[in-house]
Amino acid sequence: MATHDDANAFLKQLVRSYDSSTHGLGSTGVSLYDTAWLSIVTRTIDDAGTKSWVFPQSFEYICNAQAEDGGWHGDGSLIDSIMNTLVSLFSLKLHEKADSQSNLSDKVEKAKLFLTDALQKWDVPSTERIAFELIIPRVLQFLEDEGIYFEFPHREALENLRNRKLKTLDLGLVYRMQTPVLYTLEAFVGVLDFDRLGGLKIDGHFCASPASTAAYLTYCSTWDEEAENYLRQMLRRCSIYGEGAACTIWPTSVFELAWPIGTLIESGFGRDELDEPTLQRAAEILHSALAIGKGVTGPLLHAFPDADDTAKAVTALRYIGQPHPIEPLLKTFERPDYIMCQQFERNPSFSANCNVLIALQALPQPQDYFPQILKIINFVTGAYSSARHVEEVRDKWHTSPWYLAMLATKGFARFVHLYDKGVYQGVDVPEELITYTIPKTLFQFLADILQSQHKDGSWGSNPNIEETAYCVLALAHLTSLPYDITIRRKVAEVIGVAREYLKANADDSKLIKPRSQIWTSKVTYGLENICQGYALSALRVPVQVESSDSMLSSELAGYFTKASLE
Repeated sequence: MATHDDANAFLKQLVRSYDSSTHGLGSTGVSLYDTAWLSIVTRTIDDAGTKSWVFPQSFEYICNAQAEDGGWHGDGSLIDSIMNTLVSLFSLKLHEKADSQSNLSDKVEKAKLFLTDALQKWDVPSTERIAFELIIPRVLQFLEDEGIYFEFPHREALENLRNRKLKTLDLGLVYRMQTPVLYTLEAFVGVLDFDRLGGLKIDGHFCASPASTAAYLTYCSTWDEEAENYLRQMLRRCSIYGEGAACTIWPTSVFELAWPIGTLIESGFGRDELDEPTLQRAAEILHSALAIGKGVTGPLLHAFPDADDTAKAVTALRYIGQPHPIEPLLKTFERPDYIMCQQFERNPSFSANCNVLIALQALPQPQDYFPQILKIINFVTGAYSSARHVEEVRDKWHTSPWYLAMLATKGFARFVHLYDKGVYQGVDVPEELITYTIPKTLFQFLADILQSQHKDGSWGSNPNIEETAYCVLALAHLTSLPYDITIRRKVAEVIGVAREYLKANADDSKLIKPRSQIWTSKVTYGLENICQGYALSALRVPVQVESSDSMLSSELAGYFTKASLE
């Protein structure tokens, strides 16, 4: 079991890392995609127009990372392999042309062969990556300028997606304010005037994106020392993965403070066990982020806001005892049928809705927000209603089905307990929701999680400690419900095996491996601090095996018994 000393050492390290960096906190692992963008940055060094590569170590890293089949694979998913390989091939062609490097021809040909095959297999409509429909068409254009053309079955579908997305964007706004476009400037080379964007940088970067910042630095006409300095500091942070390695987002201060603090406290670490000065310093940082955003925030201070980070920050502050109002979140992101994660998004996020659900139910009077609570529960349970297995429901921000299942379990179980205590007595709770929908969905989580554990105690298509921690947390929260004693004993046994796996593989949180790249952005990524926070929480969260007073009333208990028998 994780001790309060473990949790305090971890939280102190987070705050110390934030305070010791000019940019803030960030522990994201390596991204081949972003590294490739850094490898193409050049700077004019004399009046004759001679150009020099600014980050040669990044190009060397890319050259060394090419797989035998010609691709650059990252987490191993097809879409990440395509994204990584397209930009890496572009870098190879630029270096080959500029430096007359004939020794790159073999790498170029292998990359072309890999992409020819991979693009034939790519199912565009089912792809979930940030702005892939804008980025990939632009890189394909870059490659066509270099004489490389790829034809594939879904190319027309990709172009249609791109055109639809562009129609939703007011590019005139980009020059005046922070918008999500700044996170993907590499997709807008030749479309936007990069020379007009310099004033929108924050601490030298655009939306904490190394790739976007590198593209800006490459294609603006005036050299930007501040942007170069940001990229060099990011490279120093990522040097533990190799010289020249870049990450896909840095820093992520709000993300890496709010997620662990909230999860640790939800998992049984008492406020009196945690170091008060550390929590108060974290609260100052989170309050600052929310103040800057006028009540909403993104993954770092000054970032484009989203409902996900705002909900987690508000929840963490509530647990710390420094509450912040949730009304700005609802005013900014609430829509008729769900909570929008961020403006201009192509599709909503289930996990962001679950985090808002948890935030609303952490308030002193959650019944005042019952319309929003009901809206979220209906939205999320609706996704699972026709699914034969939890793994069929996927979220846009995460490749793991267990992350969403864990968050939904927390939110739904909390709703049931509050209902049982009479908190929602004065509002019109649909009878079917409490008698059938929630019990059925939660039992589906329980059964699917139990059946999906690997023999070594882990979970995940590529077993890793973070997904294993999600499943432990979900199962532990499910033991607060009145399932049969044999089920709860089985859950306790499964959690015991999982915790042994977590302890045996604890070092995996110190250096993100490809199998732990389960968060979704332009490509997948992992974060050391997020992984460690979940692992510590999974080792601490209480498991209720025997019946206790915290179980539900006999009336509600019957609905969970019935769900487990159907």
